[in-house]
Amino acid sequence: MNLIPNLINHFLFPASRLVKKLNTTPDLQYNDELASGICSSPDSIQACYKLLNALCVGVKENIEILSELISDIFYNDEPPLVEWEYYPHVGPRPTRGYVGLKNAGATCYMNAVLQQVIPNIYIYLFVWYKMADGINSRKVNLLEGQQVNLREQHDAFEFFNTLVDSVDEGLKAYNATPIISKVLGGSFADQKICKGCPHR
Repeated sequence: MNLIPNLINHFLFPASRLVKKLNTTPDLQYNDELASGICSSPDSIQACYKLLNALCVGVKENIEILSELISDIFYNDEPPLVEWEYYPHVGPRPTRGYVGLKNAGATCYMNAVLQQVIPNIYIYLFVWYKMADGINSRKVNLLEGQQVNLREQHDAFEFFNTLVDSVDEGLKAYNATPIISKVLGGSFADQKICKGCPHR
């Protein structure tokens, strides 16, 4: 039955099938469109699984076809992954629409901060300074003057503090308003209570 291979290879797991082909066919070129599944919404994926289930209930031949396809895609003779710096070179991407920031390896801490900070700063600039369109992006060294190591994990709060300090100090050098601390700044309160002592 051709329907089961089509559902697996084109509707549900095209990225996994592409990885398999890239590993076995050296001359094959990667294509984003080949890695995007026809079923991309939760409802369509669930409907596809239900159809697979209906095709396999009580039909031994279809169960065997499905088992072979799944085994071929997801199980192979390669050694198991033990590297921390694994970077998948293939993944499904929607053909249109926003998908967030790309994780370059271990930069999720950075993405989490930037996705919260940037919209707020752009709104502030647009409303108060009318200069959101004039912002230029450029390569910067964000962590204590060092170039960012994409494979090294850091704490998101530590990165946020470093980012705020770096940007605001840079603005002060040009006699400009420290934007980030003005929009997202705050102050810490620390209270110490001694045991067996009423003083605070």
